[in-house]
Amino acid sequence: MSGRDALNMKQPPIQSTAGAVPIRNEKGEISMEKVKVKRYVSGKRPDYAPMDSSDEEEEDFQFIKKAKDAEPEMEMEEEVVSDPRLKRLLNRVSEDAEER
Repeated sequence: MSGRDALNMKQPPIQSTAGAVPIRNEKGEISMEKVKVKRYVSGKRPDYAPMDSSDEEEEDFQFIKKAKDAEPEMEMEEEVVSDPRLKRLLNRVSEDAEER
């Protein structure tokens, strides 16, 4: 690699160009070339976006909940349930299942 190529590889990519980008000309020199920049306007539809969007129609159907499969309940041995915290937890789980 030549010294110039090594220098270019060490430079980080340009994040903000402010309307100009580096271009390598025919002689191999790097110069800045002016480019048109389109600014983001909040709430405005971009020119490249289609006029009618099928995404809007699909939004209505995204909120329909699918029926969940019944979760298999785990049975614990009575020895393990001797802990009062586990008893409260099991009672709460069974109450939640009854409400469904």
